Amino acid sequence: MVSKYSTEFKLHVVRTYLNSPFGIRVAARSLGLPSKNYLTRWMQELTQKGLLTKEEIAAMEQKSSYQTKNRPAVESMHEMSPSEKQLAEENLRLKAEVDFLRTLVSLDDLNSKKK
Repeated sequence: MVSKYSTEFKLHVVRTYLNSPFGIRVAARSLGLPSKNYLTRWMQELTQKGLLTKEEIAAMEQKSSYQTKNRPAVESMHEMSPSEKQLAEENLRLKAEVDFLRTLVSLDDLNSKKK
């Protein structure tokens, strides 16, 4: 069965992703979507419909370039030894974990202040 999501829901999900520190895969998973492709398609769709602000489009582009910028270049990955590749991948994973944990702590702090 194919789910049909409302435009309001799509807009809410895309804005939540754009305001989060998470990458698209983590955001999609945390928002209960089956894959990151939903977010990718919805961002394109909402941009074409003119429902995203210029700031949101800029945030979309910034998130995309941030993720690409922090990933080792494919050419440099080919030149690495297997152990260097493993270390580079582990380094990326650890950076993502640190970002995730920092966000988790800040969200926990916000929830504590609200109580």
